[in-house]
Amino acid sequence: MAGEYGEDLEDDTDPENLKVEVASMRLFDLARAWYREEPQLTEAQVSWIDFKTLFKEKFFPEVEKDELRMQFEALQQGTMTVAQYTSEFTRLSRFAENLVRALEERAWRFKKGLTRKLRHAVAISQAMTYTSILKIAQAVEKEADLKLKRDRDIDSSSFQAPAKRVQTQIQARPQ
Repeated sequence: MAGEYGEDLEDDTDPENLKVEVASMRLFDLARAWYREEPQLTEAQVSWIDFKTLFKEKFFPEVEKDELRMQFEALQQGTMTVAQYTSEFTRLSRFAENLVRALEERAWRFKKGLTRKLRHAVAISQAMTYTSILKIAQAVEKEADLKLKRDRDIDSSSFQAPAKRVQTQIQARPQ
């Protein structure tokens, strides 16, 4: 997706002009043609910030940004794991930075999207920060997974026991 394009270059310590070169080498088809034909890019040394701005204007229209903002606002954990929900929350929050600029707002929005069970656990713990909410949600989910596994193990072992008894009784009959 164009909105995520170049994210891996953001943290690089490479000089600005090298970032532009590396990013342009990654472009395919239409984007590569755009890079070659765009006079602003080919005639002068372009800063990384200017390149990103031009690229996003061309290949990442406002309509897409608005759609991703709406997806963020409607994001619910549903059947996702906490890790999957966290990943999606982080990915989409970049498109709604104005909604999560304050740390308290980020924590509130993250908590709001959790399942009812996890929201309840977070409320009981009185966690206030994004990190503490995330840790509690992960711990509760892990405990629930362990309980489910134990219950399955108990069910499968109790299910097998009668079958073994029947086999033993059949073998023990005198002939």
